[in-house]
Amino acid sequence: MMHNRSTDLLDPQDLQQCQELFAVGTGLGLVLLDESGNAVAPPVSHNPLAELLLPHVGTFPAFTARALLGGEEGRPERIEVGSLTLLTAPLRVNGQPPLILVGGPLLSGGAPGSEEIARLAPQLGVEASSLAAAV
Repeated sequence: MMHNRSTDLLDPQDLQQCQELFAVGTGLGLVLLDESGNAVAPPVSHNPLAELLLPHVGTFPAFTARALLGGEEGRPERIEVGSLTLLTAPLRVNGQPPLILVGGPLLSGGAPGSEEIARLAPQLGVEASSLAAAV
């Protein structure tokens, strides 16, 4: 049986369980994106900031510019958008285009102030008031 995509080889229930374990264990969110930046499964998080951002992470300019290329030689990578850090890692299955695991976001340096929130919100594709409430 020939598989055309990496997602054809993943059990959705196993994926959901891994996402849930990561979210509970780290307090961060986790989403798996395909080679086009689309979520393979809904993101899982128990963190308001991750719940706000992870559904849109595949469209962040800083993310799409580097993460979908699999990072440097396909290694895990940190991608920073202002004071937010996303952790990415390619997941290759049987030579198919990589899926990208995205965990986070981490707040480096604490919660951003109102000026930084106003600057970050358009980059992240969210309303500044929603971002302020989530952090």
